[in-house]
Amino acid sequence: MKEPVREWLIFGAFATVLLAGVIAYWLPSCEGGSRWQFGQAIHETRQFLSGLSTYHQMFGHYPDGDSATIMNALMGDNPTHTPILVPSRGATNQAGGWLDPWGTPYEVIVPPSIEIARKRSGPVLQQGSPVVKSAGPNKRFGDPDDIVMDWNKLTSSNKLP
Repeated sequence: MKEPVREWLIFGAFATVLLAGVIAYWLPSCEGGSRWQFGQAIHETRQFLSGLSTYHQMFGHYPDGDSATIMNALMGDNPTHTPILVPSRGATNQAGGWLDPWGTPYEVIVPPSIEIARKRSGPVLQQGSPVVKSAGPNKRFGDPDDIVMDWNKLTSSNKLP
């Protein structure tokens, strides 16, 4: 008869090694960021675009203002006080800006409306596609590690390794 304690010790050691291997594979360092951080930032920028689309459908336009004001509008500071988007990680700063996985506020750019035609009733306005950006692991906007999402090219400028 085998000792049950010994079998559990062997199983526990095997499970520990297996778990360590999985973690080592899925969370390698990647220019200062893990796969999880890049994946989370990509997911959240897509969430923002979805929230902005919902806001546009509800109110006929995108929210105005800086990134924090736009985020606050999506989180319920809007005409109907309806939360459209709630930060999944709860990471916000004092101004209400939602922080990316590296602790930098996301940047949201909503182009102004432009007149595309004129009718008797007045101008016909069209608003451009919003853009949501994460500064990436180096916390600086405008370089190759940024994650940039918009409806026209729903892609990331930084591919997961």
